[in-house]
Amino acid sequence: MKGDVKVRGTNVPIVSATVSIQKEGEVALNIQSDDEGSYSHQVGAGKYTIAVSTGGVVSQTKVGDMKADGFKTFDFVMVAV
Repeated sequence: MKGDVKVRGTNVPIVSATVSIQKEGEVALNIQSDDEGSYSHQVGAGKYTIAVSTGGVVSQTKVGDMKADGFKTFDFVMVAV
């Protein structure tokens, strides 16, 4: 899976946002968005919850099903507080 984390209205990338990837029934894996606000991690098939959080924005969560045959994009446009 992959995606971008950006600020709504400015499209500015959010660097070092915590991206929590949790397959249903398993422990979450936490990674960070890179210098361009992007993240990626290879996962197996299954249902996942992806949560993004960092200071100064409202946290967001998305749920999606991954298939074994490719990437899926989960972009996050964060609202500043």
